[in-house]
Amino acid sequence: LILNTTSIVNLHVGVPTCKSGQVLVDYKLHYRHIWRQESESVLLKIPGKPDMLLVPEDICLDLTSDDDYTMVVRACRPEELVCGKGHPCIRKCCPDGESYIAPKTCQN
Repeated sequence: LILNTTSIVNLHVGVPTCKSGQVLVDYKLHYRHIWRQESESVLLKIPGKPDMLLVPEDICLDLTSDDDYTMVVRACRPEELVCGKGHPCIRKCCPDGESYIAPKTCQN
């Protein structure tokens, strides 16, 4: 489904672990806006925004349940490019996919 793919794509299961100073961002795009490069980097062509080149270790991809080949790209992005006035970032207490519930622990 990823455009410009002519070889095997290595798969790693799970959400990327963002480095200090990075935040996890979800981009929901039609597969036509997601391009794999020869370097294995992924190029996002978000309408109305500059193209975004992401390295494989900072992203994960998944299909949505929509029937139109929409994908979610979860990417670690620099905090200063994402968070700011009008775009607050929230620091989560639990790992992605878990919730803080009694007895005061993170659970699925």
